[in-house]
Order: sequence, then C-alpha cells, then structure tokens
Amino acid sequence: MKTVYRDSHVHLLVQKKPFPRWDFKVRPAANVLPVTADGKILVMHEQKGSTGRWIWGFPGGIVEPGETPVQGARRECEEELGLRPGRMKKLTVVKTDFPDTQVTFFLGFDLRKVAAKHWESEKIGQVKRVSLKQLEHLARRGEIHDPRMVVAVLALVRQPDLLRSK
Repeated sequence: MKTVYRDSHVHLLVQKKPFPRWDFKVRPAANVLPVTADGKILVMHEQKGSTGRWIWGFPGGIVEPGETPVQGARRECEEELGLRPGRMKKLTVVKTDFPDTQVTFFLGFDLRKVAAKHWESEKIGQVKRVSLKQLEHLARRGEIHDPRMVVAVLALVRQPDLLRSK
C-alpha cells in the first residue's frame, strides 16, 4: 500500500498490484448527546457544507491531538451549542471499516451555558429538546442521516437507564 494523501485528519493508501484496493483512515471522533435536567436530549439541525442539506444530529467531531474522546466531545458541544457538559457518561463506541475509524458517543449531563464558537463552515440551525421516543422516531424516519448516530440512538434505546443523571 502506498500513501497518496495524508494530513492531520485523514490518511489515504492505494495499492495497484496484485489487485487494486485502497484504504481510508480517519482520526477518531467523539460526539455528545446533551441531556437536559428533565431527561430530554438536545438535537441540532446542522447544514452540511458538502451537500448543503440540513440534517439532525449531535455535536461532535474529530478528536484533536492530545485530547481524550471525552475532552473532544465536551469541546465540540461547547463550540457548536455553547453548552458545556459537567458530567459525561460513555454511551457506545461505533467502529467503521470504511473509513477506518471509530466514534465514541457520550451522554452529557449538567449542561452549563458558555460562548459558542461556531466556525464559518458550520451552520447550526434549530436546536430542539426531544424525548427518547421522539429521538428514536427521528432515527427511524431517516431524519438522522449519519449511520453512526443512528447506531448510537439505538444503543440508547436499548439502555434507557443511562439517561438517569446519577
């Protein structure tokens, strides 16, 4: 395998012989499902720059060098929603083969307001509070498009007791 592209986030390898194949590696990511004091989950409507589509999802992104997944998830929640979770609880880790990466999902409790740092490339629209049942319906209706987020929602549906803050 020969590296054809590499930066701080991705690594693309290609092999031509004996048969063509390629591998795409991405640094690990982390997301947080913010949980309000009354047990609702915050979902955000975000416009994706690559497609221009508005999709429902959760704050998250690539874990920066030197960060743990929990630190990365907390930072992303601050940047995107202007909320800092005081306590985090691991929900699940979703590993994918293409790209070769993993996303760690957390539940974030004890939310405190901070200044959001929206990047120009990130357009955050409506943020709404939903019950676990409403969240499941968003996933089942295809309104949450990222399959890794759908897996996280299904993991929470299987473990609803995790929503208890203690």
